[in-house]
Amino acid sequence: MGASIQVLGWIKRGVRLTRENGDDFSVSPPRPFHQGVSFKDASPEERAWVEKELERLQSSGAIQEVDTSSWISKLFIVPKPDKKLETT
Repeated sequence: MGASIQVLGWIKRGVRLTRENGDDFSVSPPRPFHQGVSFKDASPEERAWVEKELERLQSSGAIQEVDTSSWISKLFIVPKPDKKLETT
């Protein structure tokens, strides 16, 4: 079982992406998007939520605490339409 002929063609030749209005991405770069609130700018309530979320992720084994790392990623807090928070 493998990829279809069409998928193999996409992998070999690439796929041209267009915006919803039909513009090609090579015409102009995409608009910046809102990434949420940086942790350094978070409110006390958002910081408390992040601490609980990090504890939940650590206890589930999704993340683990380390002393040093060569990998760093910013944490952004993104409010969802239902008023819940999410990290990116």
